[in-house]
Amino acid sequence: RHSWGAVLNGRTARGFWSQAEVGEHINWKELRAVRYALQSFLPWVTQRVVLIREDNTTTQAILGRYSSRSPKLHAELKLLWVMLQDYSISLQVERVTSAANLADSASRFIDRDDYRLDPRWFSRLEHRYGPHDVDLFASHLNAHLPRFYSRFHCPGSSGVDALLQPWHGLNAYGCPPTDPQVLMAVMQKVREEQATVTLVVPYWPAQPWWQQLMEMAVDLWFLPSSTDLFVSRQQDLGSDFKLPWWQVVVVRVQW
Repeated sequence: RHSWGAVLNGRTARGFWSQAEVGEHINWKELRAVRYALQSFLPWVTQRVVLIREDNTTTQAILGRYSSRSPKLHAELKLLWVMLQDYSISLQVERVTSAANLADSASRFIDRDDYRLDPRWFSRLEHRYGPHDVDLFASHLNAHLPRFYSRFHCPGSSGVDALLQPWHGLNAYGCPPTDPQVLMAVMQKVREEQATVTLVVPYWPAQPWWQQLMEMAVDLWFLPSSTDLFVSRQQDLGSDFKLPWWQVVVVRVQW
């Protein structure tokens, strides 16, 4: 698998394994996923007893006795233990079949919009329009900035769904999904909050959202048409995932 997932009372956390993590053994990934899940749900699990419903027998055993003969698993367990102590979290473990594990489908998710501008290009944007305060559409693996909003709960996220978070008063950066409905909602958000934002969007001048964007824009910067503009962890999926190939433009809105 290329990703991990967790579910807590109807909330979903998802993420992709880094290059350093993706080749690790499934038992190590399952244990790390527990820590990632708790980090993603910290506001709801701090100072609580949390029931972990787990279908991996090795992870069940490790969490049941808080020890492992494997040095690598034991090292990961120590990281989890420190986090549990820091946030006063207690764990209980319950066996669940794979078929009944709600997190299983979450861990198989492929996010077609999980890519980011190459860091070299972002540095140029940061020099031209920054410093930026928040990355609006990101995850813990692809965020350009320490503060970011994510599509799903994930470690370090400052909020889920950028369209529900405040933008006013911030110098925001965003590379939004290319769904026309999402892009239209982004333009409405920018106008309603009079947000200062740097947006990386496709050059689609026939789209209604583009007309709205041009009414607010103070600067445009056309980037070269190349798949080298973007990078993604999901490129490892091969033909199942494609990076944007269309003309891209950076649009600055500043009130």
